[in-house]
Amino acid sequence: MSASSTSTGPSAGPSGAGPARLAVGIAAYTLLFLAALGTGVVGGVYAGWLGWLWMTGLVGQALALITLAVVLAALYAAVRGVHRATGGPLGPLLCTIGWVLAQMVLVGVGANGDVVFSAAGVNYLYLLGGVGAVMFGLLSTTRAAAR
Repeated sequence: MSASSTSTGPSAGPSGAGPARLAVGIAAYTLLFLAALGTGVVGGVYAGWLGWLWMTGLVGQALALITLAVVLAALYAAVRGVHRATGGPLGPLLCTIGWVLAQMVLVGVGANGDVVFSAAGVNYLYLLGGVGAVMFGLLSTTRAAAR
């Protein structure tokens, strides 16, 4: 018996799983992008509540800052977790793009003049800190992958 006839396992050559694996990968990355987009929209609406809490007084401001710190840490951890789960830079990149696009849409003014973000300082901290958190998470994953 020759060595070539004994290697008939799945790693012996193309087994036809390539297109299926590609389709699953595309579907997974699409769902990841949509999840990040949805998280960005929900987070933006949530930031409106942070603005309300900010305007209630000193205790509200302290609670808003603590909550904001937890949310920003969760955003950073989510991008890092996506990198760990996907094993490559595309997952964190799609996560970052989806979240930032959602924030850009929410910053705009609606047809009736409605805005999601008020002029409270904590909303600006949420926007800028959130962009910083996801970008720092993305950059730290690409730097870790380059090592």
